[in-house]
Amino acid sequence: MSQFVRLSAPVLAVAFGVMVLFSTSAQSQSAEDSVSAAMVAIQKNMPEGEPLEFAKFLVDEQISPLVIGQALYARRQFDKAAWFFGADAILNGESADNLRRMSAMLVELHADDSLLYPDVVLLLAQRIAQQAVSLRAGDAATLDNFAVASSLLAALPGQSPRLLEDAIAAAERATSLAPEETLYWLNLARVYHQAGNEEGEKRALEKARNAKDGREAYEYGIIEFGLPPAEETASEPEQCNVDFRCEAICPKSIIGQINLISCEQENDTQQELCKAGEPYATSYNCDEAVPEYGILIPILNSGGSLCVPGFCMNILVKPDGTVDVRTEAGISLGPVTKYVGVDGHYNPSRGYSFDRYTSGTRLGLISRSPAGSLTSAYGHTPLQVESETVDGQTTNGIEVFNKSVTNGK
Repeated sequence: MSQFVRLSAPVLAVAFGVMVLFSTSAQSQSAEDSVSAAMVAIQKNMPEGEPLEFAKFLVDEQISPLVIGQALYARRQFDKAAWFFGADAILNGESADNLRRMSAMLVELHADDSLLYPDVVLLLAQRIAQQAVSLRAGDAATLDNFAVASSLLAALPGQSPRLLEDAIAAAERATSLAPEETLYWLNLARVYHQAGNEEGEKRALEKARNAKDGREAYEYGIIEFGLPPAEETASEPEQCNVDFRCEAICPKSIIGQINLISCEQENDTQQELCKAGEPYATSYNCDEAVPEYGILIPILNSGGSLCVPGFCMNILVKPDGTVDVRTEAGISLGPVTKYVGVDGHYNPSRGYSFDRYTSGTRLGLISRSPAGSLTSAYGHTPLQVESETVDGQTTNGIEVFNKSVTNGK
């Protein structure tokens, strides 16, 4: 366990913030200190003062850093997600979940930019993944993550051959525990490929092909490993003619045309399900949705917004002529905003109606950047904790640009 676990809550906030001032060689760290060393590596590339701001918030508000890390991961902010997963390990004790997630984020950071996050970050990712396995040796996801980190580290110059052996053993164990997970078979194929085991690679890819989403996995294998194309399937039965009428049902705005592409792709997917004799959908909802509290931009959206500090009205016109309106008004007291809101609807044949009466309080977490400050002024904080009451039911959760990423949990 890291030495920071023993610090009291007030001192802990300061400790988080000042870690960035110290540079410690990761190679000299013991396994127990890998999380702390990784935190140092991450903070070197974060804006000055941001780690201390995060740490004070965690201590003062007693919000689970694991939840915030998951929200940031969903927005592909891997550096901050890794930081919060590490913070969870320091505040709440190292668990297989927080260690596995932190390791996975470090692998992503190294893959995205090996200059900002050099090979030593990959070494830390592998050590943290190994810690996770020691805590939960029978978990397929934990073993798969360890296999990936170990195989990537083994590919670097001067590494022990034992790393690749460990990666193979972990990947094989992961597939035995979860034989229907396509990703685990693909990762096993990768480590077999790295080890020069052509038979094992081919066998693992065939398993991937037969697992769920197997067709897509095998097509990926064709690109990744140069496999021969899969055999042609039987011709399409005449009764399979799925048609969502995407051109007619999707709005003509830019977002609507993006939805059109998704609609057409889903149409193809359902057509394939039909040909395979599987259950399939016969319709698709291509409407734009009024964002929870986001801004609608004319041309980009099929509507627009009128927003000033403290008030916002969103108007969305649908292809069938109906109109949705969402209004919200509130008072901001520093990082805290209290608000009320209501949804309205207009139908040419039925007239006006109102529903979804809301009220709540938001606490903004990140607003230091110019973009964050600007959007925060209009009630759209980049990351926030919210307590919201909708039609009498109160939920608490994490939101990114006012879109829930925790489903009220």
